[in-house]
Amino acid sequence: MPITPRHTRGFTLVELIVSVGLFSIIVLLASGAYLVIINLNRQAQSTTGGINNLSFAIETMARTIRTGKSFSCAGANDCPGGNTTFKVTNANGVDVTYTLNSGAITQNGTPLTDTSTVTVDSLTFYVNGTRAVGASDYAQPHVTVVVKGKVMVGPATSKSFSIQTGASMRGSDIGTVVVAAPTTVVFTSNSLVASSAGWEVPTGVTSITVEAWGAGGGGGGGGSGTVGGAGGAGGYTTATLLVTPGQKFDIFVGGGGGGGLYLAGPASGAGGGGGGYSGVKLAGVDLVIAAGGGGGGGGDNTSVAAGGVNAGAGGPGGGTTGVVGGSSGAATGGGGGTSSAGGVAGFATGGTGSNGSPLSGGNGGRDPSGPWGGTPGAGGINGGGTGGSVDTDSSRGGGGGGGAGYYGGGGGGAPGSNASGGGGGGGSCYYSSGSCSAGSGQLTPGGASDGDYDGIAGKGGNGGVSTATPGAAGSRGLVVITY
Repeated sequence: MPITPRHTRGFTLVELIVSVGLFSIIVLLASGAYLVIINLNRQAQSTTGGINNLSFAIETMARTIRTGKSFSCAGANDCPGGNTTFKVTNANGVDVTYTLNSGAITQNGTPLTDTSTVTVDSLTFYVNGTRAVGASDYAQPHVTVVVKGKVMVGPATSKSFSIQTGASMRGSDIGTVVVAAPTTVVFTSNSLVASSAGWEVPTGVTSITVEAWGAGGGGGGGGSGTVGGAGGAGGYTTATLLVTPGQKFDIFVGGGGGGGLYLAGPASGAGGGGGGYSGVKLAGVDLVIAAGGGGGGGGDNTSVAAGGVNAGAGGPGGGTTGVVGGSSGAATGGGGGTSSAGGVAGFATGGTGSNGSPLSGGNGGRDPSGPWGGTPGAGGINGGGTGGSVDTDSSRGGGGGGGAGYYGGGGGGAPGSNASGGGGGGGSCYYSSGSCSAGSGQLTPGGASDGDYDGIAGKGGNGGVSTATPGAAGSRGLVVITY
């Protein structure tokens, strides 16, 4: 069978040229894309390397800050305005300094960043809370780090960055809180605004504590037969006041009551004076008042063996109510002042004392018939009542003066026959916000156990014990301001 030849047609030259051209274009495009991808990958690797390098440096600083102590900025402690150098003691006790040097963050001079990948233009540390507790800084130390610069993304190509991070010290830097010792101002005499000597509240002070002790009463003069009465101790008041810097306070410190003298003719003694009050006023308004003690009654010429009775002692200053003065049997003591009225005068047939009044003690009684002699004890400064005199033609001791206070104590009575006088009553206290306590007996004023008590204030004077022996004066009061 005959074989028929197959004729297969090939590519023409034009077709080959077109095919090769298209293939070349595709290969060229693919090669360009490949080169772009390679370049982007290199940039990404470069950026990642720079970022990792920078992250390592920042994390190293943050870790050291968190576990370290003793922060400082170029020799200072806090630097809220920022500083380019920061120093810290790390967990191993080694001092570490971070700073910027030739575009690199350095740790004790060793670079933490590689300038071939990262160039740091600015490194700033903001540090707060590093001052001592004594400087009123109770905040935990905290460091804010701000880094600005450029990261390399290719040959001669970079991108700017700005990073901020912060870290606080883990350990406490507060430790034991040391409170500054309070300031104490002590007054042993009047200090009044009117005489340009009042006390002015210092700058920054908003609260003060006032402690006041009233003065002691004076002792009554001794008689030839009986002993004069001892003066009563002063009271104590304390209060906390809210104040404003620049305010001026009047400070009143009570004077001790004077001792009564002995009069030779009738051989009897005059009454002792009442103690003055101590306290604080603002613009004439009473804020704190501590009461004075009452004065002791005067003795007479009737001996105890013959039925004579020693003179009554002065009542101590209050409390919200003063203590009643002692009785001599023939004459009663003056009543204590209260929160609303003066103490009632002591009664006797010879001479009734006078009632107490606001801020003043009543005067001691004396025989109304006169004539009188034997100098009585003067009332203490700031309202103490005066003691009663002796009748020169009869042996009758004078009554003690009342102690001053918010309301004063009444004066002691004077007998109508040969006998000794009664003691004056103690005054009462006052406070706007605080407390007060009465004295006890002659030598123990209220608040005697307080740490600010000086061991002197508020003691009553001794009564005269024999012929020609006068009573002793009571001791002055005291005011202490603490802030």
